[in-house]
Amino acid sequence: MYRSQLKKSSMVVMLFLCLLASCKKDTQIRETYLELNDTAHLVNLSLLKDVPQFLDTLKKYPQLQLAEVMEDEYMTAMYCNVFYKGLKIFDEQYDMFKAKRNGIIFGIDTIIDTLNIDLKPRLTYKHAVNTAKNALEFSDNFLYYRLGIYVEGRNPLNNLFQARLAWKIQNEGGMPFVIVDALNGSVITKDDGIRY
Repeated sequence: MYRSQLKKSSMVVMLFLCLLASCKKDTQIRETYLELNDTAHLVNLSLLKDVPQFLDTLKKYPQLQLAEVMEDEYMTAMYCNVFYKGLKIFDEQYDMFKAKRNGIIFGIDTIIDTLNIDLKPRLTYKHAVNTAKNALEFSDNFLYYRLGIYVEGRNPLNNLFQARLAWKIQNEGGMPFVIVDALNGSVITKDDGIRY
């Protein structure tokens, strides 16, 4: 009888310890950062097989990254990200359209081909992540970072703008994000992704 009672008591204690261990809060926050550095096309070029002019443009300007192709009854469109010396220019896009009725092709925006900025960051991505986390609350601890170029005051008519080397820190899918100056550590812009 004593042995049976001892066995039951030890089982109760073991069960209690198991429950306690499983309910214990994880006090160490795991943070994971993944660098985004892709420059390859994000869409299969075969989608443009009927628009050789678009393919020629992509061949002529290797700094363009095909990001999306759209087609409807009126036109075919390609939307491209723009790179400079392997660095993505944030929020810069080059778009081309071909009308199906008359075959007219036109583009929107120009491709930046010369920048007079320092392309070596003084700020590490870890410092940029800390700055971004102080500026904005992210929904999880798995963040993406990318070194690129942020362009301010872009006006295609007079081609006047200011370019800055920057780190972009973001959640998966691009929102929310913070762009941090890679030279002086200031927050250039941020977006929490909330739309009212």
